[in-house]
Amino acid sequence: MKVRITFKTPDVVQEGFDDALKESLKETPGLSADEREGLEGLRASEIGPKVAKWFRYGEYVDVEVDTEADTCVVVPPR
Repeated sequence: MKVRITFKTPDVVQEGFDDALKESLKETPGLSADEREGLEGLRASEIGPKVAKWFRYGEYVDVEVDTEADTCVVVPPR
């Protein structure tokens, strides 16, 4: 059986995105706080559209669970 579930959590999407950007720069030595903030903004503009393709209106995500195949996948928005 396939079950489709929609999640609406706008804050979680942005927080996850922000956390990933901060984590990716955490290991870069020698950056000032201003440089780090600037790089976060640059990466956000590059990565944002790639992440956004999975969400409707920046906050809804649909997943489909297949109980027979024992899988769970993100369903791209229409």
